Amino acid sequence: MERYTKALESLLHPSVWSCLVWSVCSISMILLNKIILTTFSFQFNMVLLFYQNAICVVLLLFAREMGFISFENLEKEKVKAWIPLNFLFVLMLATGTFSLKMLSVPMVTVFKNSNNVVITILDVLDYRNR
Repeated sequence: MERYTKALESLLHPSVWSCLVWSVCSISMILLNKIILTTFSFQFNMVLLFYQNAICVVLLLFAREMGFISFENLEKEKVKAWIPLNFLFVLMLATGTFSLKMLSVPMVTVFKNSNNVVITILDVLDYRNR
């Protein structure tokens, strides 16, 4: 019985829930974007990305106000430091959205997940060299 209790406790760990929520959100966004871009022939990819990101910001601010999460307010110095990475992130989102028009959902998912593996490998190699 104790073994099952420990297994249940590990399933209730916040990191497990974080991974599950991230997976559900990621998969649902890919499917939703594919439906919007192909079925409805939506031509304005960047507008779609803008609205999705704006909704995300509103939900994050709401969750902070409700006390579910906490994060710091924006500071000018941090914004300046993160601008190059944010530019690359927006570029990645844009190319991913454009690729959904041409590729199937499984192919986009493979590319998206292989990106995480490559970043992890490069991160490990980078920390070994330090």
